[in-house]
Amino acid sequence: MARREYPTIRKISIWLDDHLWKPNGYTALRIATHKGWVTIDYEPHKQYWRYVNRGWRLAGEAKIKLDKRNRRIKIYFTFVKDVENYEPRGYISVDVNENNVSILVDGVAYIFETNISKTVLGYYYRRKRIQEKYDKKYGVRSRIKRKIIRKLRERSKKNDVRWKIANLIVRVAYERGYGIVLEKLGKRVANNMVKRIGDKQLRHRIYQASLRGVQKAIAEKAREHGSPITYQPPKGTSTTCPIHHAKIIYRNGSRIGRCSMGGELWHRDIASIWNLYLKTLRGDGGSAPSLSGYKILDGSPVPLGSTATHEFTALTLGKGLWTRWNSLDADINPYKIMGMSI
Repeated sequence: MARREYPTIRKISIWLDDHLWKPNGYTALRIATHKGWVTIDYEPHKQYWRYVNRGWRLAGEAKIKLDKRNRRIKIYFTFVKDVENYEPRGYISVDVNENNVSILVDGVAYIFETNISKTVLGYYYRRKRIQEKYDKKYGVRSRIKRKIIRKLRERSKKNDVRWKIANLIVRVAYERGYGIVLEKLGKRVANNMVKRIGDKQLRHRIYQASLRGVQKAIAEKAREHGSPITYQPPKGTSTTCPIHHAKIIYRNGSRIGRCSMGGELWHRDIASIWNLYLKTLRGDGGSAPSLSGYKILDGSPVPLGSTATHEFTALTLGKGLWTRWNSLDADINPYKIMGMSI
């Protein structure tokens, strides 16, 4: 409703039940009106064909929205799909951080660099410049300022990274018949993380990182494929040595720490995904590989040898990584930044 002396309708949306509309092929539908059934042809979006070609079917409800400006009708469909959950043959553990997502696949650790902090800070300074400019010129409640800020694409960019990461992880798990292990985060995880942080910029980054948002995207994609999800408590996963169960000591804010018992060097994220994985194997009771099946945990006879568990492959989110539906190994080589041995 518009703010006028009399009510004015600007937007019209109509929800249709299954007895008020019927699909007529893939590019048309019939709608029941007061003058009988009317056939409407429409041009499907590319996402529509993706769902149709992957075995999804139309649900019984649909939404129609009248676009007066462009003199057209927008139709919103709901798709449903029957999914059968499978018994996992193994697990992929996932650790979500501000600037990366770490996963463990068949004893090999991969770190996907998302660089969310750069995106958050970039839009933070951009909004700040816009506010300083237009607040001084037009006032704090300026309509022009609000219009410009609404055009910023911070949310869409973060959602893009979030769904691409989730899509890749679930695809790899589904192809291998694996389950997915995630940290069991609280509902107000960001509030707990910033309790002892006084830096306003860092607090803003933590709130905007949306760690639970990435997990929700992974869980939603997993439901689409029937991939089982297991949640493990995150306490001590990044500070405990997976080999000796001793404390890992980190110094001067470094993400590389040393086991207090065995002396091995561990990357914080790699230790976390290994501990999540091992917690799942100990408490699963299913058909996943036993703990003794992974000799990679023994490392080599010398400290920091070539088979040590702290080795990982870092990957950037290049466009080509998402445009091809290949296996994880095939996607890694063109986008490898470093094979790092600490």
